[in-house]
Amino acid sequence: MLRRPMRISCWLRPVLWLALLCASGTSAASSCAPPTPLDWTVEQTRPIPGELYVQGFAIEDGRWYLSGGGYGQSQVQVLPAPGQPWRSLKQPLHPRLFAEGLGVHQGELWLLTWQAGQVLVMNAQTLELRSQHRYEGQGWGLDWDPSAEAWVMSDGSATLRWRTASGFSVQRELTVRDNRGPLPRLNELEWTAQGLWANQWQDDHLLLIDTQTGCAKARVDLAAMWPAAERPRRAEVLNGIALEAQTGLLWVTGKYWGRAFGLRLASLEESAETAGSRK
Repeated sequence: MLRRPMRISCWLRPVLWLALLCASGTSAASSCAPPTPLDWTVEQTRPIPGELYVQGFAIEDGRWYLSGGGYGQSQVQVLPAPGQPWRSLKQPLHPRLFAEGLGVHQGELWLLTWQAGQVLVMNAQTLELRSQHRYEGQGWGLDWDPSAEAWVMSDGSATLRWRTASGFSVQRELTVRDNRGPLPRLNELEWTAQGLWANQWQDDHLLLIDTQTGCAKARVDLAAMWPAAERPRRAEVLNGIALEAQTGLLWVTGKYWGRAFGLRLASLEESAETAGSRK
């Protein structure tokens, strides 16, 4: 006996779609364990230019690279290593470009732009423009992933994209999540021996991401590092992560902060043992 295919009433379709979406989201989230809270201490502080609306931050061979955003005021600055004469190098951008995240690799500085769809490739020593590539969507954070030999990029969503060093084409995409679901507003990125670090825009914490699964393995709560009430009136959100290879410190800063903090982080193993002893 032939039967007509069942039709779903129009008013039921959004309900069923939402139920399926929630079920799939719950399944994906449940595959991640809750991020381990990591302890930290501030070992050093350093002044940086207070006029920078910091977007990107990197440390390479002792030199500090910082990008500042804003139309008509976007720029890249290079600061000398601590103890060296204070002679910064500054390169303003075209007024139509809004500087975002940056990364340094093999003598080149790669700088994202927010909505122009351009990544600028500069000489890391002189900041002279060498070339540029196009991409679709917004540019937020950028860093070199040595394990993949590719650039990893954020765009303000929960998705990270790995891009080639030749034409900046997409190799791979990954959704970042924790035990509760996707983690949007991913911004500044920094690769370390522990894995890939990211900050979420408008939050005072860092996330350590497993780049194979997309799960956030650890979380660093920095709300008490420099309470908002103690910051200059102009200071905005935390933004900027950079590893100092010589000391092992993870440096963080923020928009219009005028200073950076060198953090010593506990290991995942130490933090897991501490969390276990507190239960």
